[in-house]
Amino acid sequence: MGFFDLNRGNITEFNLINLNNGVLEIHPYRVSEAERDKEVVNDLFEIFGDISQIPFNKEKHVKDKKDINTYSIVSDYHLKRQYTHFVSHIESKKIIGKIIISPPIKEYIQFDSTLKNTWIIEFYLNKSFWNKGIMSGIIPTIVRGIQKQGIKKVGAVVDKLNFGSIRILEKSGLKRIKQFDDLKDLYMITI
Repeated sequence: MGFFDLNRGNITEFNLINLNNGVLEIHPYRVSEAERDKEVVNDLFEIFGDISQIPFNKEKHVKDKKDINTYSIVSDYHLKRQYTHFVSHIESKKIIGKIIISPPIKEYIQFDSTLKNTWIIEFYLNKSFWNKGIMSGIIPTIVRGIQKQGIKKVGAVVDKLNFGSIRILEKSGLKRIKQFDDLKDLYMITI
């Protein structure tokens, strides 16, 4: 059925998505990550501490490991601000990616009414795993998983020059709706 089979996945609660294809696992922050917080921070720092890993999202760059706060992942979940999911390599337990699903953001809606009732998805992958089809397999399944929960509109704001992410979004059914700002476009799917 695809890279990840939703029938094997387990959507346990609103916005908590757990998927496993035997090699990679998509999951929220769990007790097992809290127990190995230092390794989690190191894995995330590999992605967000190297500006070349996030060339289109420089605002996400962190200069020091102490700037990676796993506590905020838990608090954002409990405050329903955003739902962070990790992409983990099962055998090594290494986190190789991060997917953030955010409910409609009031500030965005005030900026652009098109975003009313739109859940925003953003995703990052360790550069050593780029061009292997990983996010191309994951993101369409995540979008379907979000929609299965009754969410009608899923969107993403993407840099106009981030052709890899644009292809992934289009493969996931999102279409360019309009220019978001000078550098980014808004992509969306509505069911």
